[in-house]
Amino acid sequence: MSWMQRGKRLERQTIMLAAGMPEGEPEGDAVARISGWDIDQAIVALARAVFAEGGRLVAESDTPLTLLLAMIAAEYQTQRFAEGSGHADADLTPSVRVHRTRTRSDREDEDEALLERYSLVDFVDGADDDPFAENEISTPSPRDAPIALVCIGGGADVIEQAHWFASKESYRPIFVLETTGGAAARLAVVACCRFRGHEDKIVTKETEIGHGETEVHEGVQ
Repeated sequence: MSWMQRGKRLERQTIMLAAGMPEGEPEGDAVARISGWDIDQAIVALARAVFAEGGRLVAESDTPLTLLLAMIAAEYQTQRFAEGSGHADADLTPSVRVHRTRTRSDREDEDEALLERYSLVDFVDGADDDPFAENEISTPSPRDAPIALVCIGGGADVIEQAHWFASKESYRPIFVLETTGGAAARLAVVACCRFRGHEDKIVTKETEIGHGETEVHEGVQ
């Protein structure tokens, strides 16, 4: 028996992730206490859940986030590659796809080259003003199209990605971890207003990762 059990509920499925440190005015003591560690733990929990079920994550270019996702992907990658190495049709695509901007430092280029060498991250070039323009995610194949967006913390960039996702993938759900604050908390409160025209498709979800039970709240009827 493998040391790490893997499922197949998300096999060949992609989840889009929009995450970052919460920005804006704190909305209560609980939000005020949110730290970088809390955000990282939420991201790690999501990544483990997705990778354990054979899924992939796609995100906008952000070096700390990319490295964190790559680290978690490595835990599952070795087993996935070993399981598929004996099959000619094995799918050995990296578990993380990052849409990067054209403007990058030499250090970022070096990090990206290392991650690609070990097949941990698949980097896709995007436009500076729209990291998801003119590439697979704008006109995705059924296999590459994200089946959902998950928002964790963040600021204006996360809200922009949520708007983009709602306009491109209006029939797919958006999940927000409200307790991570920032954009996620604001999206949970004003989802119906901000996504007018897509409100019948929006679902918000609050998940206490490692802090008790999970509560699910429908954003709209």
